[in-house]
Amino acid sequence: MEQTLDLGMDVFQLPRYWEEYQSLETIYWNGSFASEYQPIVSILEKKTVAYEALARFYTNGGKIAPDRAFQILHNDPGFFFDFEKKLKNFQIQNRPEGYPLFLNMDAHVYSKEIHSDHWESVFKKEKNIVCELIENTDYASVEDSKFCMNHLKEMNIPFALDDIGGKNNLFCFEFLEGASYLKFDRRWLSLLRTDKNYSEILKGFLAFAKLQKIQCILEGIETQADLEIATKTGFDLGQGFLFKYGTLQAVA
Repeated sequence: MEQTLDLGMDVFQLPRYWEEYQSLETIYWNGSFASEYQPIVSILEKKTVAYEALARFYTNGGKIAPDRAFQILHNDPGFFFDFEKKLKNFQIQNRPEGYPLFLNMDAHVYSKEIHSDHWESVFKKEKNIVCELIENTDYASVEDSKFCMNHLKEMNIPFALDDIGGKNNLFCFEFLEGASYLKFDRRWLSLLRTDKNYSEILKGFLAFAKLQKIQCILEGIETQADLEIATKTGFDLGQGFLFKYGTLQAVA
């Protein structure tokens, strides 16, 4: 998932980002959302097995980078929750048919009962949804993530742990319980190229996941060389710009 957060920001800093905040409000009220549907591909068979919905933010002045958009939204929790409800509905309604859909789930919009009531109604109605839980101490507390994870487990909704090994990501073994997928950050590709000893860490992860019947996804595959690393290392699935993808935009 392409989100980062500067913890130095808070609601009192919103005026500094007022123009972009207003653009996000316009997207919300006009329903002019956009989403890229990026395929998740079987490494061995080279077949698409699922899609991940990635939000895109287009404005009259161009676009807002996803990490910046979510950075701003985090500073208005009420609006963030309302925005995510509409955005997720758009992504679900326009999903590629016949495939599981990975939805990025931020713990800040799934950390209270009012949140869980809404998402439970959505997930009871929709099929083949996988929630990506972002375990990143820069913007989601461990307790909030646990609340989200526990509710998903109660509903038997499969979930993926995102960005394992990514920058500023604090891995928590407790979150492995009940996970259906482990998503490994693209940073592993550069680590494996600069120091092959890191492959020993990955071997342990992949061996454990196989025993637990958890599928592993390597993100950031952009070249054939990246694909060769994913194949040699033993990943089940891959994701990245090497594979075809598409963006759908709704303009009110």
